[in-house]
Amino acid sequence: MLGLNKKLFDTRRSRRKAVPQTTFSSVQLAMAYYLTQSQDVVLVQVGACDGVHGDPIRPFLEKTSIRAILVEPLDSNFEKLEKLYGESANVSLVQAAISHEDGDSTFYRGKEVGRWVGSNWVGQVASFDKKHLHRHGLRPEEIEAVVVPSMTISTLCNRFGLQKIDFLQVDAEGFDAEVVKMALDVSPVPSVINFERMHLTTDAIEDLFRCLKDHGYQWTHDTYDTLALHNRFVEKIQCGSQV
Repeated sequence: MLGLNKKLFDTRRSRRKAVPQTTFSSVQLAMAYYLTQSQDVVLVQVGACDGVHGDPIRPFLEKTSIRAILVEPLDSNFEKLEKLYGESANVSLVQAAISHEDGDSTFYRGKEVGRWVGSNWVGQVASFDKKHLHRHGLRPEEIEAVVVPSMTISTLCNRFGLQKIDFLQVDAEGFDAEVVKMALDVSPVPSVINFERMHLTTDAIEDLFRCLKDHGYQWTHDTYDTLALHNRFVEKIQCGSQV
């Protein structure tokens, strides 16, 4: 029996390995559905980076007129966002980090020197947590601390007069759970939240999903991210009514 179980386990594992990586993200599917039902969509992206690499939102910003607010703290990334969206009437850019308090915060980024000259990847792993960069293989001498402006989700909403956030996209390199929980304190809570899960601790994951459940969300996952859908959104999908 043990041998049979091991054989079955090995077979299932080999089948999982044989499945190719995802080529279509769940956030793109949710956004596409949302836009078929309503054009009155407000999207907030926290951790917009350069607007290109690893960004599932860009195709929708290029092809639609939805209102979007992109938040990114680092100068080098923000300059690239300005080149992409500086003339887009529907896209607002905010150079800041989302944090628990308004003001200035210390942020850690990889230096674009030595082996990282011209690297698109190193600019994607900047974080409030210096250890986060170490875990990605950066050496101490390759990391620098920078002071960046920061604000809360509530301040962001007040600045732009937002009455709602329909779609919240979060890629905050380990601070994702805190950003999502801040968004859950805003009323009404976002209809859809997509966030990077892979850098969260087990405790942070358990706490975050308790919060999401308490606030009426369902969810699905891919390898790195979680897509959380509020019950009001799911019910309208099931009924085929306007979101």
